Amino acid sequence: MKPFCPHPQADAKRRAIVHLIETVIAVDGEAPLPYYKRRLLDTLLWKYTEADGKYNTRHRSVAANGRASNAGLRHDDVFTKRELIEQLMSARPAQIPRILESAIGCVVTSDEHTKLSGFDGVHSGWERYRQAKIEYLR
Repeated sequence: MKPFCPHPQADAKRRAIVHLIETVIAVDGEAPLPYYKRRLLDTLLWKYTEADGKYNTRHRSVAANGRASNAGLRHDDVFTKRELIEQLMSARPAQIPRILESAIGCVVTSDEHTKLSGFDGVHSGWERYRQAKIEYLR
């Protein structure tokens, strides 16, 4: 796996996504609108964490880092999108950038991704990795 190298357009992509998230959050209305807001936020968070590339993330597990190709690798959301969406749905505009600080992607192996999934809803963020005993590079 190549060393991390920021994508030249990553910051511009993230700024655009923040603007779109602010727009989605500002829309108010009754059901089924909250369902669609969550769906849009899910996609926007996915794009936000992949601004440098799906497998070109600053963070990766030690096992994933040793791979010669991307085969068998997964892009994991360190703080799950479910967590972040819930925070965003009740956020004021000024809180959005702080919440997005937790929108972090980490490349892991498929086996590690399965292991991490067992800790969803029980542990959050990097604590999921500690509990799953997955070493990662920062």
